[in-house]
Amino acid sequence: MIVAMKKVYLILLDSEREKSLQKLKDLGVVHLEDCAGTSETLEALKDKRGPVEQGCYRFIRHIHQKAGNPRR
Repeated sequence: MIVAMKKVYLILLDSEREKSLQKLKDLGVVHLEDCAGTSETLEALKDKRGPVEQGCYRFIRHIHQKAGNPRR
């Protein structure tokens, strides 16, 4: 049966990139293409990444403090 393909974008840690892509390739469920990571949308997301990361770190620190296991 032929099924229409859907496009997905993956954001991976550079340190895990090759291993992750190889696992997907081994599964045989995706066709992989490298694409250059430049666009207005990507640049806008990069600009927003800093505040989001800070919020995540603060949330994690808050959770650890509530659990009695302060980190950082």
